[in-house]
Amino acid sequence: MTTRSKAMNVHDENAGPKFAKSKNSTGLANKASKVIKAGRNRQVLGDISNRQTSTQEDRKSKKRATTRGETAEVESQTVEGDALQIEASAVNLNDVLDDVDMKSGSETSLEASVAELRIDPVDAADVGNPQMVSEYINDIMAYLKKVEPRRQPSATYMSKQRDINARMREILIDWLVEVHFKFKLCDETLFLTINIIDRFLERRAVSRTKLQLVGCTAMLVASKYEEIYAPEVCDFVYISDRAYNREQILAMESIMLNTLGFHLTVPSALRFGERFCKVSGLTPRQSHLVHYLMELTCQEYKFLKYLPSIIAASAVYLARTMTHDNEIWNANLETHTSYSEEGLKECVTDLYELSSRQPSKYRAVRKKYANRKFDEVGNIPTVKPSIVD
Repeated sequence: MTTRSKAMNVHDENAGPKFAKSKNSTGLANKASKVIKAGRNRQVLGDISNRQTSTQEDRKSKKRATTRGETAEVESQTVEGDALQIEASAVNLNDVLDDVDMKSGSETSLEASVAELRIDPVDAADVGNPQMVSEYINDIMAYLKKVEPRRQPSATYMSKQRDINARMREILIDWLVEVHFKFKLCDETLFLTINIIDRFLERRAVSRTKLQLVGCTAMLVASKYEEIYAPEVCDFVYISDRAYNREQILAMESIMLNTLGFHLTVPSALRFGERFCKVSGLTPRQSHLVHYLMELTCQEYKFLKYLPSIIAASAVYLARTMTHDNEIWNANLETHTSYSEEGLKECVTDLYELSSRQPSKYRAVRKKYANRKFDEVGNIPTVKPSIVD
């Protein structure tokens, strides 16, 4: 692994990766230009005809019309016939459109729609937004809750490693948080990166000299999976201070994907946290605090013993405590999270101890959430929950 001073180059404003323009952009532009020019030279509707096939008698009558006046009369009759046919088609189309109700349930009340689709009251405001999948969200969350143990790495896998330990993992993730923030990647990418690292280390022994290579490759794979514009291999070569070359990263990518069986769809604490924040009606500042607490657990090896859903529920519980909510936990939250207040006690206790700690090093998550972009939630003092002994 490179030295810490080299890894910290991510703070340098001039050290940011330069994303190369797509090589296909010029080719696509040329193709688009040719298509546009071809469209301009083409006769408008030259190969489309709405006219009905003339009968043999009509063709004979046109041939007999030798004078210019007779020809003009025939053509005028044909044009009038075409106009009548088009008008009739338009009328028929209007009749069809009149039978289709294009309104989004304006005549029915919101309560009736919610009752008909059996939508949870929490999602009632999102009935008209198809991206929120209000009809299926509870089924989706139930499925994620069911499969989360299958993609959860072992909480004791580090005992199988001969050359690395939990402290080295913490240093690696602290550096990856900085890289993630520098590249401006989405939150899903970070959580998936850490999951990939843990599941890979659970299955393969890695030397300390290759640990940073595993981290870079995991973020590359996660970026390809989650991002619209993912960083390129050369960006990770640069950000690692050229400790590894392009061929090494690509080789590790192949090994990593085959080791994991290409299983990259995993339920993360982020997904559960977003849902629980919505159910509990948290403010944007409280939601940032929940994200901050969940990211803190990513660095801590001992939190691997907890499922992502219980980490998310505990983060919501502690966030509501730290912001002095009147009601910390209620029946609605217990129903949606499937955890009682007593069932969260152990995880909340560990999370409280973690958030109240003030380490002198490896503070990337704390520095990130002390930013105004996240309402400076990293500076909120930790409050001891009532369920913590």
